[in-house]
Amino acid sequence: MSAAHALLRPVLRAALTAVFLLSGALKLAAPDRFLFDLQAFGFVPYPLAYTTAFLLPWLEVVAAAALWSPPFRRGGAGVLAIMTAVFIVFIGTAAALGLDADCGCFGDWFVFPNPAAHIAFNTALLAALGYTWWKR
Repeated sequence: MSAAHALLRPVLRAALTAVFLLSGALKLAAPDRFLFDLQAFGFVPYPLAYTTAFLLPWLEVVAAAALWSPPFRRGGAGVLAIMTAVFIVFIGTAAALGLDADCGCFGDWFVFPNPAAHIAFNTALLAALGYTWWKR
């Protein structure tokens, strides 16, 4: 393994952990805001949105922490990759339908300027998660 790869893995894990811990923590701090944001898209019925608003942040936090535990690293990266891929489809569909709703990913702390930037950011996350999963 090259020195670049040896350095890249922990740097990517740190960046991914920071993003998903921050996102999860902000949602945990204001689950009602995240529920409101989910409902604004109108894709899911209220009971599913309610359940998602309360469970997804915990899943993000636990999966992000798993990136640092060798036996659970691939599982954490896989869970986060699946969530991110679904979210890319979610944002793309919303954009195609002309919906102008905030995803609630980072609460009021950060709002993406447009769907293309949002999809690009999530695609970069997905690539980093794929690398993390592949390179254990």
